[in-house]
Amino acid sequence: MRMQIRDAALMSENTGTAMSAFLRVDPHPDGSCRYQAGFIDADGNICGEVVPLSQECVESAVFAHQEFTVMTDTRGDVSPCPMKASEGVLELMFAEGRLAMRPVDEMIREALELAFNEPPEELLQDLALLRRRLQDSLAHVDDAITDCLSRSGTEQSGRH
Repeated sequence: MRMQIRDAALMSENTGTAMSAFLRVDPHPDGSCRYQAGFIDADGNICGEVVPLSQECVESAVFAHQEFTVMTDTRGDVSPCPMKASEGVLELMFAEGRLAMRPVDEMIREALELAFNEPPEELLQDLALLRRRLQDSLAHVDDAITDCLSRSGTEQSGRH
């Protein structure tokens, strides 16, 4: 699916014609993309040269100043989240599956599989830290469960 992004209208100094900048994205089945940038007039006609841009060039420009964090929901699903992105962009990225959620247990399992070849001394320290963090997280979850139960008026014995 080819996508085109338009920028605010500009006026050509040579012709006095209103033009809009565009960036066309042409994704390929292998996962790569081809990009083209240029200007079009109000009728959609290309004005001047169309400039081909490499995927690396576009990604470098887009991500050069973009910071990311992660979001976690109460089910334990984690997703990347671009910081300072508008709500509209975030909603679009979620709708298109570009910020897919992953369960935290899957992420930990994958991290442990990738850490298989690390030196045992370093791995043991990292695993001990991971264990403390998970224990702290479980304590917070237990506190939240207790709080929910007390607010709902439901009484259940034992920890979850």
